[in-house]
Amino acid sequence: MITRIELHNFMSHRKTVIEPSPGLTVLVGPNNCGKSALVAALQILCHNENSTYVKRHGTKECAVVVHTSEGHVIEWRRKTSPRYLINGTEHSRLGNAGIPAELHPLLRLPVVADDADDSFDVHFGSQKSPIFLLNSKAGAAAKFFASSSDAIRLLEMQQRHKEKVTEGRRQHQRLEADAAIVSAELKVLEATVPVDVELSGLETEFARLNGIQSEIEALTRSEFELVDRLEQANRYKVERDALSRLTTPPVLEDEAPLERSSEQIEAALQSTARLQAECRSLGELQTPPQLADEAGIDRLAEQLDATARQIDVLARQRAALEGLASPPVLEDAIALEATVRQIEQAAIRVDSTAARCHGLNPLTPPPELHSVDELERRLAQIDEQRGRVEAQEENLVATTGLVPLPPLENESELDVTVDQLTTLLRQAADLAETCIEAQAQLSAVATELRHAAQGETCPTCGQAFDADRLLEATVGGLGGHAHG
Repeated sequence: MITRIELHNFMSHRKTVIEPSPGLTVLVGPNNCGKSALVAALQILCHNENSTYVKRHGTKECAVVVHTSEGHVIEWRRKTSPRYLINGTEHSRLGNAGIPAELHPLLRLPVVADDADDSFDVHFGSQKSPIFLLNSKAGAAAKFFASSSDAIRLLEMQQRHKEKVTEGRRQHQRLEADAAIVSAELKVLEATVPVDVELSGLETEFARLNGIQSEIEALTRSEFELVDRLEQANRYKVERDALSRLTTPPVLEDEAPLERSSEQIEAALQSTARLQAECRSLGELQTPPQLADEAGIDRLAEQLDATARQIDVLARQRAALEGLASPPVLEDAIALEATVRQIEQAAIRVDSTAARCHGLNPLTPPPELHSVDELERRLAQIDEQRGRVEAQEENLVATTGLVPLPPLENESELDVTVDQLTTLLRQAADLAETCIEAQAQLSAVATELRHAAQGETCPTCGQAFDADRLLEATVGGLGGHAHG
């Protein structure tokens, strides 16, 4: 039984997980919420039918995953072509509508076929025919129920039922024989009842003897403890007799000075031992090496002192600057800089003009110029004639060495060719006009389609229509689910 269904990027489902109940599961919801997509996913998983339209827009791969109560995991995936993963084993290159041989023995949703190779899908129903064979013709229903495959199964079931009845009879006979043997053994054991009574009395006597043994062990432990107490009492008596003969001890003198002297002696002994240990340790040391030039160390020390003084100065500057307020916002200086540059350039031009005037003052006035219009016209005519001569020279070089054209043998063929060329040019002009009219019609259709697509959604995946992408896919001849 299917216990879990997962849809990934399948039609309108980005990621959907459904765990059917053990009994009946009913899916309800508004239109275009994905109920039919779930049924389509299970059909594609069972039959691997056409699935070019099921991949969600903008994704590269879609998948349908089913878990069964027996612990099997069956996956159907499509990226460029469909493939199966059954309990982790991949099955690809299946061809059109091909399925792995291990699929239906695990999923148990196959198509039923009769003797005439007609197939019946008893697991899925469409919206127009939701119940199997209800809207089918009587002949189809009769063919299905009278198929030889079902008769074979009925015969197999009958044979298995006979085998089970025979095995049950044999089991009944064996049980009756076992019951007879057990009854005979019970009759033999009826005479052993007094033995049970005697055995019960012996068990009671054994328990009483165990109790006596425990009491004896406890009395033995008490006897050992009593002997130890008597020996301890004798030792106390001997000590008491020995102490009773002693006299009162004399009064002790003041022991404080003696204790201080003892402490001083002990401290002196410890100091002497420590000094001796230091002498032994120092006696083992070698003569220290001669010190190197200390000038480098002195310079490094001076640098460190200078760095420390610099850090101190920076710290004081930082402390002084922390109390300052933020500077005011500067005005726009770009315009002022442009004005300054203009003034500087004007001053340079004034200086240049003044220098030029100063240099031209000593010169005499120039003579009066004659009209140059006639001269310019003559120069233009000379340039034009020169260009013509150069073109004639290039034509002469290109035509030198060419063979004269042969005379035409049949001028009528040339006339026919000219007529055909004229007809083709006329047809090309007509096609160009037709193309312009088609472009105008396409623009009108595109405008109407954009107006009609506003606010509409796709019944397949539930996403909004993209009229431009649909027009692009239609003009480019692309198929499949590519509206946007």
